[in-house]
Amino acid sequence: MDVEKAKEKSQIKQLLLTVLFGPLGLFYSNKIIAIFLSILIIPSILAFGLGLFLGWPFSMLVGVICVRQHNLKTQPYLAFQKRKAQYEQGRINGNV
Repeated sequence: MDVEKAKEKSQIKQLLLTVLFGPLGLFYSNKIIAIFLSILIIPSILAFGLGLFLGWPFSMLVGVICVRQHNLKTQPYLAFQKRKAQYEQGRINGNV
C-alpha cells in the first residue's frame, strides 16, 4: 500500500453504492470481489430473479466487510502520516 495515498473509505458510501448498484458497487472497495460477484449475481438476476433477493444483500454485506478490512489496513499508515506531519511542524520533541 502506498503510504502517501493511504485513505480511509466510507462504509456509508459503500453501503449506498451496493444498495443502488448491487455487486457493481463493490468496485469502490474491492475490484476482484466485485468482478467475481458480478459474474455470479447479474446473470442469476436475469435468469431466475434469485440474485436480486439473495445476491444483492450479500453484496451489501461483503462491501461493508471489505471497507472495514481496508480501513484496518490503512490505520498504521494514517498514524504514520499524522506523526510525520506533527514532527514537521515541530510539535514533537518539546518544540511546541
